[in-house]
Amino acid sequence: MTSDRDPLFDLEGKVVAITGGSRGLGRAMAAAFAHRGARVAIASRKQDACEAAAEAFAETARQRIPLGRGGQPDEIVGTALYLASSASSYTTGSIIQVDGGLAWPPA
Repeated sequence: MTSDRDPLFDLEGKVVAITGGSRGLGRAMAAAFAHRGARVAIASRKQDACEAAAEAFAETARQRIPLGRGGQPDEIVGTALYLASSASSYTTGSIIQVDGGLAWPPA
């Protein structure tokens, strides 16, 4: 994915776990890590607050995807079947992106 992030702070492909991530400083840190491309796991003592924060982060993530939503399992099954079958016997070293257009560089 083409990114305007500073490469020094690009966290694409990294996972960050934040305790107390549903409010205050924890939520601010979670938002900052997510903005830098990390996948963020938040934990909180209050389940409802944690679920609300997770939904807010999920909405932000959906806005980054050109199709505007997360993928469904039935949308990747064709690719998985292809890779598991002999039809892919000549496919090697390839990246097949099934990502709703996320990796497509903007014009």
